[in-house]
Amino acid sequence: MKFASYVDDEGNLADGWHGILDEDLREEEPTLSRIKNIRTLAKSMVQARKMIGKDHIPKPNENSTDAEWEAYYKAGGMPETAADYNITRPDDFPEEMFDPQKAVEATELFHKLGLSTKQANALYEWDLARTKAGYEKMQQAEADARESATANLMKEWGQAYEQKKHLGNVALEQAAGGDEGFKARIVNKYGNDPDFIKIMANLGGKFAEHGDVQIAMIPTPMDLKDQIREFESENSAALMNAGDPRHNKVLEQRNRMYQALAKAENRA
Repeated sequence: MKFASYVDDEGNLADGWHGILDEDLREEEPTLSRIKNIRTLAKSMVQARKMIGKDHIPKPNENSTDAEWEAYYKAGGMPETAADYNITRPDDFPEEMFDPQKAVEATELFHKLGLSTKQANALYEWDLARTKAGYEKMQQAEADARESATANLMKEWGQAYEQKKHLGNVALEQAAGGDEGFKARIVNKYGNDPDFIKIMANLGGKFAEHGDVQIAMIPTPMDLKDQIREFESENSAALMNAGDPRHNKVLEQRNRMYQALAKAENRA
């Protein structure tokens, strides 16, 4: 058999050249058919030589055993155990949001999937960043809602705002029954909540009505508006009739009431 007849002067191999090889090598036709010339053959041999001594595990398939898959994953960087991923809470991640048990469950899943330490940490950092962003967005929304509710409460109470808060503190003192620790916990949980402030102020107002709290009540804008409506209703005839002998006096009194309203609303 003349091998020279399968190689031209440029080193190119003729079609079907692998037919001259031994039978066991010809079974590798799909691989050998990619070699078209001596240069490609030499390059393949050099690359194969470089692979000798390196960890090189063929990729398993659907027929491979669990042990073969485990060896493959370990070669790719999977640690010996799930705990070896060593996932901890980053310093800038809120402690109240970090669940150690969920971290353990995540590492067990990573190990089951055969992830490398680098892959697992990248995935976990992405999830923490996403969770933190959602938490911060929720906190900002809650802060904006409190700020808006507080502004509405200040508008509703006007100059009576501080007095209302004082009445709320009185009510809280009564509710706490002298337990300063209990009071401190309630203030820590709800002290900045405008709805809680309003509830306690209303309770404090009831104490004032029954004489349990001695305080000169400052009327709210709503109180003054009710007083103005009642005054105008009772004195409508005098207000509407310029010839009524009480007209000027009643008009001046109503003007003073509107001035008090403007002051209560911080518009004076």
